[in-house]
Amino acid sequence: MRKFLAIITFFIFCPDFLSQIKGDSVHVETAYSKKYQGTLTQIDKEGFFIKISNNRVVYIPSLEIKTLVVVPKEVDIGTDAETYINSMNSTDAKTKASTNQTEVSDFYKKYELHNLDISSFHSLKNPIIRGSFKRKINEHILFNPSLTFREKLTFNKHMKIELEKESKVAFSKYKKSMRTCIVTAVLGASSYIGASAILNNNIYALAEAGGLIGASLGLFTFSLIKANSTDKMLYTSFLSYLKKRKP
Repeated sequence: MRKFLAIITFFIFCPDFLSQIKGDSVHVETAYSKKYQGTLTQIDKEGFFIKISNNRVVYIPSLEIKTLVVVPKEVDIGTDAETYINSMNSTDAKTKASTNQTEVSDFYKKYELHNLDISSFHSLKNPIIRGSFKRKINEHILFNPSLTFREKLTFNKHMKIELEKESKVAFSKYKKSMRTCIVTAVLGASSYIGASAILNNNIYALAEAGGLIGASLGLFTFSLIKANSTDKMLYTSFLSYLKKRKP
């Protein structure tokens, strides 16, 4: 059977066919509703390399591809390939793709979070591991050419909005913890300023000033501990958010 448009999600089973369509124009839609149009330049065992606008080449893993449509020369498709196409277009396959799409939001798609590799992160209790996770996120956002400068700057703001939508209860705990952290830091600063003012006015009022300085140190210490706990709470929630949406 000859087809003008061929869905080539069956690449594992039909390597001969893929070698024929290499270099042709393709239209790709991923399970995350991301669409690409360009030229197929290379194929490996796990995905496709496609040259899009501005001569930029993107790599799309096969597991993330919902459909890959090629506009080729007339191509003969064998019985095995046709059978696999039918299976990919079956109700079960469409239902699975639909389910994946309902799990992702505009925020997830805009920041291409499906490309963020989190496979090495399981727990963020260790501050060193948590720092590594945050650096991974920052690198993904900063070096993503599809994002504008403004979008990069507002990522943290949108991340918090997304997490609040995900779980209002969990996020309310984060906001309460953050308020406590800010209040104790302000009280610590106020105590230190008060102690400095007392000493400036009366150098002999060491006892009173010393009490305020001690209080300020205690408040600052508590604020730092609370800040670490709050930071862990936020990024643990974000890691959980990402893991739920990984295919």
